[in-house]
Amino acid sequence: MAYLLMGVTDAGRATTLYGNWHEPPRLVMQGTASFLAQLADLPWDAQAIYFGDERLTLNARMLRAPCINFLADADLYRRALHQAAAFVDALNVPCFNHPRAIQRTTRDGIHELLQGIPGLHVPKTVRANAATLAQLQSAMAQAGIQYPVLVRMCGGHGGEDTALVRGPAGWDAINPLPWGGRDVYLTQFVDYRDADGHYRKTRIVVAGDGIFNRHHIVSDEWMVHAKNRLAGSREEEQAYLENFATGTLPHIAGVVQEITQRIGLDYYGIDASIRPDGSVLLFEANACMNTLVNIAPAGPSIWDQVIQDIAVQLAATLADSTAWRTSNRAPAP
Repeated sequence: MAYLLMGVTDAGRATTLYGNWHEPPRLVMQGTASFLAQLADLPWDAQAIYFGDERLTLNARMLRAPCINFLADADLYRRALHQAAAFVDALNVPCFNHPRAIQRTTRDGIHELLQGIPGLHVPKTVRANAATLAQLQSAMAQAGIQYPVLVRMCGGHGGEDTALVRGPAGWDAINPLPWGGRDVYLTQFVDYRDADGHYRKTRIVVAGDGIFNRHHIVSDEWMVHAKNRLAGSREEEQAYLENFATGTLPHIAGVVQEITQRIGLDYYGIDASIRPDGSVLLFEANACMNTLVNIAPAGPSIWDQVIQDIAVQLAATLADSTAWRTSNRAPAP
């Protein structure tokens, strides 16, 4: 048996998804780990516990059992993560993706945590809360961030709550963002275009001691997502995936292992640009990334093998709680 640590956001919000007309809608909590619904067989009998309510109290006599943390966004689940960490501490048991490790993965926290790793560049990121544009610009100046600058809502994912301000006259770009009086991240933008004028983003997945390349997207846009893959780039991506273990990984394994050591997560993703000199330009590192869903049309795809490899490694890591990074004390499943 294991406890599955879940919860509600500090704002108490969820996304409502509608399916067929005869089926009730379902609620999707943003900022959670994605493996629960996507892994074919969870190797534990799991009892879900929901955190986040200010009135929450737990029975101190609960059975001691390993914990699997499903809360992944340190900004959206501050209260729930605090409660979950206290719960794990009280039980004194191993925890997969320990809440305290998740708490370290705010974007500004990652910037501070990963400084000084040879071969890794983490652009300056600070948190700001401004009611006026002048206050926002002042926070940027105090942080020593130059134009262009990325403005991103805290807790946002998928680039939907992000704007690029290219210069002093470009602040209209943040108008679609509900930033006034709310926490935002200011990040120094680094132009990572390659010599051919394209942008390339690599997603690396760490599962236990395994390091995988989930995708390698080539795009004409600075904000790289699957939906804006460059036409005709599939062959390059396939070659990159096939050669990752022998071509790219030997050059960056030390960097990824040091990142993992400092963060302390058992399963998470890294979005980065691998530069021509072999260095790593980091965009983000957290446990929120969707890695086991294949969005390709039905039929064989270039991502099938890596998704299977990640799932196998993840299942093996989940099954052996003595290998989790937070503790080597656990009963067998």
